Amino acid sequence: MECPICGTRDVGRVGQQGFFCRECCVEFTWKKGQLVLYRPDEEGELIPVEPIPPASEVMGT
Repeated sequence: MECPICGTRDVGRVGQQGFFCRECCVEFTWKKGQLVLYRPDEEGELIPVEPIPPASEVMGT
């Protein structure tokens, strides 16, 4: 598994469907085929980041 942000392979699991990048400190999962990103704030609360559309929508295929 690679981080969708920085590309590192230093990614761990969080729960059953979540992942955490140790390099850029981003938690991510997929919901309904869409990548959902979260960043931790100062107190450890996860803040959602704007969703990234699937590659097929971006590429127009």
